[in-house]
Amino acid sequence: MLGVYIYILFIIIFCVILVSISFIDYYFQIQKWKNIEQINYGFGINRRTAFIDNLGYLRWKKDNKLCHREIAYNYIYKKNWQEYKMPFSKYEVHHKNKNKLDCKHENLEILDRENHRIRHGEIIFYNNRKFIRVARERRRYVRTKKAILIAGRWIPLSQIIFRHDWIYLADWCYKKKFEPK
Repeated sequence: MLGVYIYILFIIIFCVILVSISFIDYYFQIQKWKNIEQINYGFGINRRTAFIDNLGYLRWKKDNKLCHREIAYNYIYKKNWQEYKMPFSKYEVHHKNKNKLDCKHENLEILDRENHRIRHGEIIFYNNRKFIRVARERRRYVRTKKAILIAGRWIPLSQIIFRHDWIYLADWCYKKKFEPK
């Protein structure tokens, strides 16, 4: 009989712990959304109109579009459309403060793909040559005296530089070996 009481007590304690954990999680979700609403005040972003996707960006619930792209289009692109040579769909939107949840137009910048990659360090310039980031340096690869094997392709060492724990490949070599035809 004592074992049954201990078992029931254990179940009650377990349920209380589960409820408290779910309450704590709910509390932190509310706090997170309060911060998001406070950051994006005036743009209509809240729990009822937006959600956070699996990449950490805010999306509108009504049409599943990215909030920062829509805000950049309405507040930046439409007002200065003469400055942009391509349609908006060809541009990427950069967050200046690197906070994906901050969708204020003051924090957003419209860039073409290459300039956006330069901003994020995916493209660097060394000795007036363009290099594109292809892999982490700690990634497993085969290296000989003259070449390195990355993703099943042999690349001459003269076309590779190692910077900040990344492997960068010369632009012409990247286009020839990695881009689909």
